[in-house]
Amino acid sequence: MALLCLLLGWEPVWAAAFSFLKGGAPNQRALLLVAGGVALLLPLIVLSFRLAARLILALAAVAIDDSPGRLLREAWRHTSSNGRALFYGWLACIMPVSLLWGVLALVLMRALGVLAGPIVELLAYLCYFVALGLTAGFFSCVMSQFADGALPDEGAGAVDAVAAP
Repeated sequence: MALLCLLLGWEPVWAAAFSFLKGGAPNQRALLLVAGGVALLLPLIVLSFRLAARLILALAAVAIDDSPGRLLREAWRHTSSNGRALFYGWLACIMPVSLLWGVLALVLMRALGVLAGPIVELLAYLCYFVALGLTAGFFSCVMSQFADGALPDEGAGAVDAVAAP
């Protein structure tokens, strides 16, 4: 979201909105613009992650097949009752890595000041690749569960998904 704001040229608005943290006068108009922008963008970001969690299962098949429309429809149909679980499972995979990076960035910025910038950026890349690996592992596991029929499909109850011993 910060990258989107930088691309739109909102960096001066962000600086003005939070100038009171550095001892400047509070700029209420800029603070309202930033709060409104975040309030508008946050639901869109969550919605895009929820849609991606349902459609990401079809990406590998789409890459090797000639009819991606059919595969995307099938993925959408198969994940209709599991969209929330896929979203929260994906979030559970990537949030610990993101939080770890945030904590490390705060600690390094306080300890090293300006010198921490390149280290924090390198840590961001490392954490990104760890989150990417966890994402791939999570969706590979989900895909194998769908392929084996272990996950409930449309109309199936949770009891139907559990194999009898």
